[in-house]
Amino acid sequence: MVTIDPTLQPFIAHSYFLLFPLMIVEGTGITVIAGVLVSLGVINFWLILMAAAVAALIGDVLHYAFGYWAHTKYLQKWMTRHGMTHKRFNRMERAFEKNPGKILVISVTR
Repeated sequence: MVTIDPTLQPFIAHSYFLLFPLMIVEGTGITVIAGVLVSLGVINFWLILMAAAVAALIGDVLHYAFGYWAHTKYLQKWMTRHGMTHKRFNRMERAFEKNPGKILVISVTR
């Protein structure tokens, strides 16, 4: 067991309540931080594993729901703000429908 700085004691005492919502919003980075805390013996591995799994599921569902229901309103704002016309957007959408794999590979590698 490692000695924890006294200024971090309030965080450690409430670590599960702090980490869970952060895992929902951010995901992987917070899970890595939780892994470090587990390796230091500060938090329980099995509890944080369950929390990470549930938080990942909740986060994915929330992000999907946001994209499904709110995309039009925010997409229109983004398009006008960044100079994308409807013609360009429709061309991009058709290209994605034709070659989704190719576009995903190219976008990930850039």
